[in-house]
Amino acid sequence: GFREVEGDSLTIIKKLRVPVEDRLAISVLIKEIRVRAQNFDSVEYSFIPRQGYSAAHTLAVECWRFEGPRVWIEEALVVVETEADRDQRVMN
Repeated sequence: GFREVEGDSLTIIKKLRVPVEDRLAISVLIKEIRVRAQNFDSVEYSFIPRQGYSAAHTLAVECWRFEGPRVWIEEALVVVETEADRDQRVMN
């Protein structure tokens, strides 16, 4: 399974960091994330700004070109690896 999961929604990250539940529309999503998080050895919620997250966006866009699910185990698409390198430079 996944070892690291990142997100770019500051609202979601903030809600996950506090144990208080609210009545917002995203509360169902927050509950589901918390349930699934129990299956991880450790969990850390951190905000990744979109400027440092272009690889994920590129991967999502590229996936629309394929029919059915795809999984990359060892190597991603070259365009995604290029964006990941760019993301690393932006974040450092």
